[in-house]
Amino acid sequence: MIKPTLSFKGFQSLDADFKLLSNSEQRKVSRKAVRAGAVVFRDAVRASAPIRTGKLKKSISVDTVRGSLTAGVKFKKVRVKRGKGKKTTPFYWSFVENGTSKMSARPFVRPAFDANVKKAEDAAFEQYLKDIDEIFSK
Repeated sequence: MIKPTLSFKGFQSLDADFKLLSNSEQRKVSRKAVRAGAVVFRDAVRASAPIRTGKLKKSISVDTVRGSLTAGVKFKKVRVKRGKGKKTTPFYWSFVENGTSKMSARPFVRPAFDANVKKAEDAAFEQYLKDIDEIFSK
């Protein structure tokens, strides 16, 4: 399991503006910024996912946890065109990522994460700036 951590050192400059917001505005701005960072990771994982049927790539999505400032990339249930209409989760992504006793690993999630940490931080920071400016411009 990947337990990512991002550092937001540039956000210290926004601290004074952030404290002027109400609690609900702070949560809203923070949630949108966290999601913006997760979208960068989702796009990177999708781009690096191996394609055989397209089910794995189609299933990669962003998930946010209600009531907290957590967002991440998950594999959702998708329907396959050739199937009988049943939605299933591509459980085999971990076999591809980590390998098995009969198949060597072909990692695509971890390399995508490692290569895009800075882009995700920048996307979250830009979203913070945009949302705080939008609130103060009202």
